[in-house]
Amino acid sequence: MFSAALRSARKSRGVSLNSAARTAGIDPGHMYRVETGKRGPLSVPDIMSIAKTLDIDPFELLVLRCVEVGSVDNELLHRQDIVDEVRRRMDASQAEE
Repeated sequence: MFSAALRSARKSRGVSLNSAARTAGIDPGHMYRVETGKRGPLSVPDIMSIAKTLDIDPFELLVLRCVEVGSVDNELLHRQDIVDEVRRRMDASQAEE
């Protein structure tokens, strides 16, 4: 879910994995493993960075990250603004189903 959305966003913008990763300050090998599902979702700071690099809404990726790990995890709990927005979007997404 997360990995497919990340890869789709990157490809739809015509940006290579290597270029996106380096611009966002992420190791290209790590990003490859994330995109191919061989590694779990990116950290919150990396999500914020890659979202900025690809000019996409970071909350969309954060929601997918939370869905994939099954909860709002410890890495997010110290950022109440992010937690509130992610929960709001998760609730809205579930209500649509």
